[in-house]
Formats: sequence, structure tokens, C-alpha cells
Amino acid sequence: MANLYFYPSNSFSGEWGDLNNWWSDSGFTVQASALPTSNDNVFIHRSVYDNENITRIVNTFTCQANVNTFVNVTANSFIFNAGEVSGVVNGDVTFYNYAYNGGTINGNCQFYNNSNNSTTINGYATFHDSSRNAGTVSNATFNDSSLNMWYVTFDAIFNDYSINSAEVSRHATFNDYSYNQGAIIGDATFSLTSAHTMIIGGFIGIYGNVKFKYEKGINGSSILGIV
Repeated sequence: MANLYFYPSNSFSGEWGDLNNWWSDSGFTVQASALPTSNDNVFIHRSVYDNENITRIVNTFTCQANVNTFVNVTANSFIFNAGEVSGVVNGDVTFYNYAYNGGTINGNCQFYNNSNNSTTINGYATFHDSSRNAGTVSNATFNDSSLNMWYVTFDAIFNDYSINSAEVSRHATFNDYSYNQGAIIGDATFSLTSAHTMIIGGFIGIYGNVKFKYEKGINGSSILGIV
């Protein structure tokens, strides 16, 4: 197992398959002796693409800079401290800061700070802090002040001060001070011991049944089901 660092000396030469772009040290002074394999940990410091258009397999994948990763990769784990997923990723991914998904992820994801999803996640996504979903996810949990701006195709849980402003295609649960101003195609449960959880301003409404678990929720939008 080795740590390998991607940093093309020429910023216009970002080919994954070019050994000259890989280094064995974080100072980019010792040339790597081989391309990454399934046992290696890779660290991306500049935009990378792959002319061979195959799926690369590594142990772990970490993006350290605000760059694009136009590669298809399978790994045991991915961390994006910055930058963008631009290809197809197979594995679980954690995003920080302003990193975001602009490709396809087949795995589960964690979003922190101001990171966001703008395309497709085939897995469970958890959003923290002020992160956002502006794409399509299978199932999701929204914490803190995170926001759903597009589609959750199955179930979603909203905690803290999180907001649904788009669509949850099945069931949704709202806890704490979270609220709905979008569409719930399935059932919605509002669960809080104070009166601050609300359904407000739904631009489409709730098509399933609504349950106020503690009987203190407030309804201010369309409910096309049973309360």
C-alpha cells in the first residue's frame, strides 16, 4: 500500500494514466514508480481526467483542492475537502466546505459546511450544517440548517432547522424546528413537543396523510390526504 499524489507539473496535462503526473511524496519531488492500484491511497491536487474512460480502482480517494475529477473511480472511501465529483464514483463519499457532486455517486454520502449535491446519488445522503440537495437522492436525512431544493425519490427525515422546499416522493418526518414548504407525495409526520413545527406555504401540498405526533403542529398549506 502506498500514498500517491496527483499533481501534473503542467496544469494542462491532467491525464490519470500519465505516470509523470504521480508522485510518492506530498511535496511532489519523488516520482511514483507505478500508477495507483487497488491497494493505494490517492490524493488529488489538480484537475484530473481519464482518456481511457475506464473505472479506476483504488483503496481511498481524497480530493485536496478546488478542482474537477473527470474520472470513474471505485474506492473504499472518498473524501472531498474541496472540488467536484465530475465522473462516476462507486463508494461512500464525504464532502466538506464548498465541495459538491456534479457526477453520479453509487454509494452513501455525508455533506458538511456549504457542500452540496447537484446531480445524482444512488444511496443514502445525510446533509449537515448549511449543505444543500439540488439534485436527486434516494433517501436522505437533513440536519442543522440544510435544505432540500430538488428530489428525494424515497423517504426523508428533517431535523433541527432544515427545510424541504421541493419534493419528497414518499414519506417525510419533520422533527425539531424543521418545516415543509414543498411537496410530500406520501405521508408526512410532524413530531415536536413545541408548536414550532409547521407545514407552511406548500407550493404543491401533501398528497398523503399528515400526522401531528404531539398535536401541536401548525398547518398552513394544502393537504390532499387525511389529517
